[in-house]
Amino acid sequence: MNILFNKYKIIKKIGQGGMGSVYLAQNISLGTLWVIKVINKKRGQGYDLLAEPNILKKLNHPSLPRIIDIEQDQNYLYIIEDYIEGIALDKELKQVGQFAEGLVVEWAKQLCEVLIYLHSQRPNPIIYRDMKPENIIIAPDNTVKLIDFGIAREFKTDSLSDTSYMGTRGYAAPEQYGKSQTDERTDIYSLGVTLYYLLTGMNPNDLLYDFRPMRIYNPHLSQGIEYIVNKCVQNRPDKRYQNVNELLYDLKNIYVFNESYKKQKRDKFIKNTSKVLLICIAVGAIIFGTKTFFNQKISKYDKLINEGTECLKSGNLEEAQSNFEKAGEINSDDPAYVIGNANVYYKQGNYDFYLEYLIDYSNKNNKIIDNPEYNFVMGNAYYKQENWTGAIEYFSKTVDLASQDENYNDRINEFKADLAKAYVKDNQIEKAQEIINSIPDGNDDYINYINCEIDEASNNISSAISGYKNIINTTKNENIKSECYISIANIYKNRNNFSICISTKWGLSISRKCIYTDGRKISIRI
Repeated sequence: MNILFNKYKIIKKIGQGGMGSVYLAQNISLGTLWVIKVINKKRGQGYDLLAEPNILKKLNHPSLPRIIDIEQDQNYLYIIEDYIEGIALDKELKQVGQFAEGLVVEWAKQLCEVLIYLHSQRPNPIIYRDMKPENIIIAPDNTVKLIDFGIAREFKTDSLSDTSYMGTRGYAAPEQYGKSQTDERTDIYSLGVTLYYLLTGMNPNDLLYDFRPMRIYNPHLSQGIEYIVNKCVQNRPDKRYQNVNELLYDLKNIYVFNESYKKQKRDKFIKNTSKVLLICIAVGAIIFGTKTFFNQKISKYDKLINEGTECLKSGNLEEAQSNFEKAGEINSDDPAYVIGNANVYYKQGNYDFYLEYLIDYSNKNNKIIDNPEYNFVMGNAYYKQENWTGAIEYFSKTVDLASQDENYNDRINEFKADLAKAYVKDNQIEKAQEIINSIPDGNDDYINYINCEIDEASNNISSAISGYKNIINTTKNENIKSECYISIANIYKNRNNFSICISTKWGLSISRKCIYTDGRKISIRI
């Protein structure tokens, strides 16, 4: 079966199912790539083999494959679909063990948008029924693609139960094996199971519907994501989210479930009373000459801030948040507490709330807007959102303020480098180069990395690659080293459209665009 219908050349088998196989094929005339599902009619007796193409031909969504053609002979049905470039999440999960929360939340939001589209079809909503990592493809631009509609069905209000009971063990909701009709809450269940697996690395086949709190397996997860996933995987449909819009809303506002946010709301009512109480305590302390009371408070506050900062560096977000909350109980107006607490949300990938939190605080206490650290984290937040104008504005102010404060002498070059990097992203190459040239110590790994980015943006590709390789060979900073690998990989991808694999002493594998790490291995998708 090398050539099908004198039109498609079979390149390789890429999948196997109970009723047939899936192949990657190339159109002989056009050279385009397609996926061909070859279904054995005998094995498929009793099933609607045209269910998937009949559903997909009605749909038009960037995260769903298109049906291109259907062919058949006496023994087989051939379904020709879009070939979706990317990597299936089940394969990536085997490499990394578990994914970062911020990344999974972003994928979950995209999957919710797809499900909302399917469930909004009229007259009959489409129930997908087979959400699982192997059916989710992450494209090179980090967008999700949902494949395999083999067991999807139309929800019909006059039907009391499904025509057939199908699903993947571990991911299928209980009602998929009962006598009730599956609905959009069924998709919510399997999406919740999928998120559970991606965040903890615990295979649902091993759990037997016993979904223990996720932070038992991954203590770095937030309270918000644990609450959301737990609500998704309830056995009873009436205990889950009742529609995907509800789930998506909570994912977009995940921070409201964290204890720090709840506490902030609770404390707001008694804040003024607390201030009066502190004044009374201060007066009492002066009267009795107990300055030790304040010294102990200050010492404890500094210790909590330092411990919170160290936890942030090590990725222990739960402990970091706890330390910052305790510091806030001592002094909630100090920039160190505000910025430290905000950085927890930053590390969780909650950039919208991160900005909202900082801006809200600056509106209440405008003194912080002249704090270099505040402007630096604001610049980082805008940079993460790819808002280069906002990043440049705040990084520029950071440099100006830090230049006037000798406490920041050892960080001024770092601030300038980040400003230069934002200018590169905004395609203001001359300004970026001007800033880099103004940095006295030009032999710093990060500065050299920015210079390589400038070369790349200026289309000096050979110089950029040479510079990245030189940094890789000389730097002791593993983060910068991995960034250099990513940059080289992206250059090759953008210009040659092929994948490369690089092995190093610490196990680096480049296969697509995004970076994940479990402490032992780093996998980068280009």
